[in-house]
Amino acid sequence: MIFWEKDPEELERLQAALEDARHGKITSYTLKFTLEDGTQRHVAISIKPTLDDQGRTIYISSEAKDISGQAEAEEQMHYNAELLNSFQENTPLPSWLMNEKDEIIYMNPLFREFFGLKPEDTGGKMRDLLPARFMRQYQTHNDIVRNTVNSL
Repeated sequence: MIFWEKDPEELERLQAALEDARHGKITSYTLKFTLEDGTQRHVAISIKPTLDDQGRTIYISSEAKDISGQAEAEEQMHYNAELLNSFQENTPLPSWLMNEKDEIIYMNPLFREFFGLKPEDTGGKMRDLLPARFMRQYQTHNDIVRNTVNSL
């Protein structure tokens, strides 16, 4: 199947990329299409000119690479991130995420409300944001998590 026979817009896109290559420009884009059996494919298209000493295009090369597996993995990763974000935003418990430098990279609304924090406090260190009376218990729990790689 030649995909541009069924999609005039893709044919125009390809023709524009070839015209750009004639003028020395490299073009890369991803083409998404559906096969007759309903399978979706993602193809990375790259069109590159070869120039002579005067900068004129003397040859155009093209490459098409099936990146369907990568595209599906990226779509799954985005879906998982949205799912985690939705869960975190709506969980009935205060929750947060920290990086290896003990900087808070995420606080859900309940956590911010409980400790009187603002979204702009994200990026701060827990010891600078939490009241002192919570720090001992926090540090004990944090040490357990770091040493066992388990959540509490």
